[in-house]
Amino acid sequence: MQEVEPVMDAVKGQGRASWLHVTRKGRAMKAQDEGTEPTSLDTAGSRLVRGSAVAGAVGGLCLIAYGVVQAMQPPGCIAEECVGRTYRSAGALEGFLLLAGLLLIIGATLGFRAVHPAGARVVRIAAVVAATGMFFGFALMGSVLYFAGLALAVGAILAYAVMGIGLVVARALPAWAGVLLTVSALLLLGANDQNERVLFVVPFGLAWLVLGALLWASAAPRNESRRGGVRLA
Repeated sequence: MQEVEPVMDAVKGQGRASWLHVTRKGRAMKAQDEGTEPTSLDTAGSRLVRGSAVAGAVGGLCLIAYGVVQAMQPPGCIAEECVGRTYRSAGALEGFLLLAGLLLIIGATLGFRAVHPAGARVVRIAAVVAATGMFFGFALMGSVLYFAGLALAVGAILAYAVMGIGLVVARALPAWAGVLLTVSALLLLGANDQNERVLFVVPFGLAWLVLGALLWASAAPRNESRRGGVRLA
């Protein structure tokens, strides 16, 4: 009997250890199901949302700064006015602010594909069209294919307007944010860097500054997002 007791104790110890392992594993799975412990997918999605939020906010600030600085320059000319006059050209600072703002906003636009329900296809499609059109449009406008680039840029602006309407319908963000994006995008159709109408880019930059802040706030733990935040796709 004395030889059997150590064996029985060892068996009991292994059984107790196995029970503790199963219990802890069950608690961990329950915590993930209840949203109290973020999964790796939630963490990756949260990082993507925060990255898009920072890109959108900083890009918006760059566009606001570009519009203000460019408007402070001597006015240029448009069409017939340019007889005997020169265009208003952007300096190094204005060019940097515009380029940085556009690239950051394009990146933030693509990030919107990761923060909307699967049903909000209009937002996803509009985001891709807007980002692609904006990138290639402004790239071609600096070449001999100016009018092709202009057409792409106009298409991108309209896609941003549709994207704003999609945000209103999807309710993934406050509806007024979608309205702000739509109105500010349509104002870009009247922007011109040769006169005071360059300030029409400021509302668009402000819209992205606001969207960046809202996206950052939406990158909450899963249990908080279930209580009314943005659902991650």
